[in-house]
Amino acid sequence: MNVSQRAAAIEPSATLEIAAKAAAMRAQGRDVLSFSAGEPDFPTPPPICRAAMEAIEKGHTKYTATAGLPEVRQALAKYLGARKGVAIDPACVLLTAGVKSGVYLALLACLDPGEEVLGIAPYWVTYPWAVKIAGGHYRAVAPGPGMRPDLAALRAALTPRTRALLINSPNNPSGVVYTAEEMASLVQFCAEHDLWLLSDEIYEDLVFGGLKHVSPLSVGGDAEERVILLSGFSKSYCMTGWRAGYIVAPKRLAGHLSDVLSHISGNITTPTQHAILEAIHSGGPYLASMQREFAPRRDAMVRGLRSLPGVRCPDPDGAFYVLADFSAHLGGRWKDDAALALAFLEEADVAAVPGAAFGAPKHVRFSYATPVANIEEGMRRLQRFFARQQ
Repeated sequence: MNVSQRAAAIEPSATLEIAAKAAAMRAQGRDVLSFSAGEPDFPTPPPICRAAMEAIEKGHTKYTATAGLPEVRQALAKYLGARKGVAIDPACVLLTAGVKSGVYLALLACLDPGEEVLGIAPYWVTYPWAVKIAGGHYRAVAPGPGMRPDLAALRAALTPRTRALLINSPNNPSGVVYTAEEMASLVQFCAEHDLWLLSDEIYEDLVFGGLKHVSPLSVGGDAEERVILLSGFSKSYCMTGWRAGYIVAPKRLAGHLSDVLSHISGNITTPTQHAILEAIHSGGPYLASMQREFAPRRDAMVRGLRSLPGVRCPDPDGAFYVLADFSAHLGGRWKDDAALALAFLEEADVAAVPGAAFGAPKHVRFSYATPVANIEEGMRRLQRFFARQQ
């Protein structure tokens, strides 16, 4: 018996692979500091946990409608509508098992085999593989200065088989946050070329320096007819393991998404739906507290990386990652960013993710979802690492 070509062609997530290596080293007694995590280090807020436990105790453990409980979708539509400044029909909201499954579900509904999705580099490691699994082709488009959208490059990448643009702001791995003007131009670009616009907004609550996240749903035009919003509660409410995601889709697509989902997984777990409802109603103070914690962490990480010889490190505006340029150190002892990141892990007990996996070769991504003390110690280890190379 053979493994399918589809499965054999897929590589593991680079972020999860690094995290697994770090965990294995810890199990052997190594004091590894991990900056590879894509999740907050805070616990899920207690009221959210209690809501799930109460749901279980009350017997709310059966199937629900595929798209989710009506009261949860209604509350989510109202919550999102207030934040985005647009009216959202609950019928257009579907709950998904995190953004990963939401991305895949949306691609299944938007693509026929062999069709193409444009993405702006750097991009989340899952995007190319999700497109491939869905039978499509992912075309990474080089960004403009500052890793921002480049409309000329997007136009040059178009082919007759292009069907969608997939964006992520705040961006993982760069921390770039798109402006309202950039979002409007991307919506207009998609309108001109009749493309779906898939917008991954999972980091929307983690924005710094007085900036605000802008959803393409909020910029007018025909956004409501072509934007597929992908997000969830994982990052904002420390619910990564809950798999609490959602899609907001144009009405003409939402029913098809639900039909496809009904044959893949059905509803997300029923207690998780009750937890989502509680997060909507009472999660605000916990989110605000976490936001305050992340700003000094970001500053410590940027300061530490800039202290390393030859490293260029821009200020990230959102999410909880820093994408640092290590090109000055590559081509000799370390041929590429993967070799350098492996050396960090094996020789300095510091785990970070090679940028090539994100379409950013010669870079390394560091997560600052960890206390400042860990960040400062990790940077000291890297300072000693580079000092040993001299």
